[in-house]
Amino acid sequence: MQPAGPAEGREWRCDHPVIEGEPARLARVLQALHGLPGPDLLEAHLVHRLRVGADEAELVLGFRPVSAGQRALAEQAFQALRGALPDTDVYVAHKG
Repeated sequence: MQPAGPAEGREWRCDHPVIEGEPARLARVLQALHGLPGPDLLEAHLVHRLRVGADEAELVLGFRPVSAGQRALAEQAFQALRGALPDTDVYVAHKG
């Protein structure tokens, strides 16, 4: 499957994402993200930043969800974070 991103160029690709947070909470989030259908967001280099705090989590994706598939992937990522961190405010943003 082709990663969700612009058809032309690779400006959305992030080879060195910033990943921060308390190790146990971060592990739950990473496990949830790895379990999503479709491309693995981290292996496909689609994550620019993942920050998991005590009461807030932020995921910054490297693409704007312009297609239905990209919107679904962003929504799935949001739901995965909500499921892994039920008592945490979750934000999914898009670089660019």
